[in-house]
Amino acid sequence: MSNTDKRKRKISTRMKKAVRRTVGGICLSTALAIAFIPEKAIEAEGPTVTVETSESSIPVIQDSDTIYTTGDGMFQFAYIDKGSGGDKVAVIAGYDYERSLDDGLLVIPDTVDAYVKYTHAQGTSGGYVAVGKNGNILFYPVYKTEIQQQPSGEKDDSGNDIMIDVEVKTNEVDYYLPCLYSTYDNWYYYEDGSVRAPEDYYYDANESPDVEEWKRTSEEPYQRIQNATVAYISNQHVVKDGNSWKLDDTPNVGIFSKATNIKTLKTGKELLGIGDYAFYECASLQGIELGDGANTIGNYAFAKCVNLKYANFPTNSSIKALGDHAFYQCRSLESFTMPVAVTKVGDSAFEGCAGMKEIDLNAGGQQVLLQQLGPDVFRNCTSLERLVFPEYFNQQFDISWIEGDISLKYVKIPNNQMEVVANDGYSFADFMAQVPEEFYFEGPEDSDIHDISTANSFAFKYLNEEIYEKVVT
Repeated sequence: MSNTDKRKRKISTRMKKAVRRTVGGICLSTALAIAFIPEKAIEAEGPTVTVETSESSIPVIQDSDTIYTTGDGMFQFAYIDKGSGGDKVAVIAGYDYERSLDDGLLVIPDTVDAYVKYTHAQGTSGGYVAVGKNGNILFYPVYKTEIQQQPSGEKDDSGNDIMIDVEVKTNEVDYYLPCLYSTYDNWYYYEDGSVRAPEDYYYDANESPDVEEWKRTSEEPYQRIQNATVAYISNQHVVKDGNSWKLDDTPNVGIFSKATNIKTLKTGKELLGIGDYAFYECASLQGIELGDGANTIGNYAFAKCVNLKYANFPTNSSIKALGDHAFYQCRSLESFTMPVAVTKVGDSAFEGCAGMKEIDLNAGGQQVLLQQLGPDVFRNCTSLERLVFPEYFNQQFDISWIEGDISLKYVKIPNNQMEVVANDGYSFADFMAQVPEEFYFEGPEDSDIHDISTANSFAFKYLNEEIYEKVVT
C-alpha cells in the first residue's frame, strides 16, 4: 500500500470522529476537530549564537602595528598578515567623518597605498608621504643640471647653426625630496611619463638626523606599500594621536559608527569581512551593495541603521556568519535574501526590522548551509508575512523568537526533525493570539510541528499538498 493510500485511510478513519469545517481565509479541504487535553509547552534552552573573535577571519591589530593612511586621509589602516599564509593585507581601522561623499556613496576600495604624516627634522610639516614595508619614508632624486650649448634649429647668414643655452639634467643627484601625496605626479612618473620602478625610490638608512645615508630601494622590504588589498573592515578602531593614529579601546564603537555622510555603501570583491559595530547607528545609510568575497558580517555591524531599505548580498557569496544583532532595529529594511554559505545567524540579527515583509532563508530557491539561528532572531518583525525554513534545517526553534510578528500568515517547516518549542514566558497560546486568523503551519505529517498544531489548535497544511486541517476543542 502506498504512503498516499495509508494517509487517506488514516484521515478517513479519523474523520468518523471529526467535524469538517473551513478556517478563516484558508481553504481547508480536510479539517479535523478532536477533543484533547493541551500538552505542556517544552522549555527552550535558547543557546546564544554570536560571531566570536576566535572564529572570525578578521585579523587582530596589535598596539605595535603601524597605522597608515590613504594619501587623501580618508581611510586609516594596518598592513598586517592576513593569516598563517603570510600574505599581508590592509585592514581598515579609521575613517574621516568630515569627508564629503558624492551622492553619499561610500566605496570601500579594493586596494590602497600607504602614507604617514611627514614632519621634517626641522619641524616643518609636509603632509602625507609614501612609505616602504619597513616603515621607511620614501624619497625620489632630483638631479643636478648644467647649461649646454645646443643648436636652436636655425641658421645664421653664413649657414652655421645658431646655438642656444639649454639646461640639461645630469646623472649626478643634487638632493632628495619626499614622495608627498600632494606632489604625486612629480615622483610617481618619470619625465617620459612611464611609472617609476619599485626599486627606484630612496630612503635614509641613517637614523641620525644630522647624517644622511641614501640607499636605493633595491630590496623588497624597503619598497613602497602600494596596491595593498583591502581585505577587512576591522573589529577595532583608531583615533587621532598627534601626527599619527592609535588604537582606541572604547567599547561598542565601530569605524563608521554614527557617520551621517553615508547613504549607500558599496564594497568590492576583495573585502572579506566587516567587523563588529562597523556601521552601527549610521542613520543616513539607505542601501548596501556587498561584493561576493565577504565571509563575515560582525556583531551589530549594521544595527540601528534605521533608514536602511535594502542590503544586497550576492546569494553565492562566501558569507558564513551574520553576527548577533547584525541588522537589529533596521526598521526600514524591506527584505533580505540569505546567501547559500551562511551557516549561522546570531541572536536578534533581524529583531525589530519592522518594515521587513520577507526574509528568504533559501537563497532564492537554492540548497543552503544554514544550521543555527540565535534567540529572538526575527522578533518584532511586525510586517513579516511568511517564514520558510530550509529543507535540511533542524535546529530547535523557540516560538518566542518570532514574538511580535503580528502579520505572519504562515510558517513552513519541511524537516520533520525540527522541533518548535515554547516557554512559560511566551506560550503557543500567546503566539496564536498575536497572528492573523488565517495563520497556519506547513510541514510533514510525521513531524513535531504537526503534533504542536494538533495540540494547540493551529491550522496545519500538509507539506506541498493542498490538504489542511485544524483540531479544535
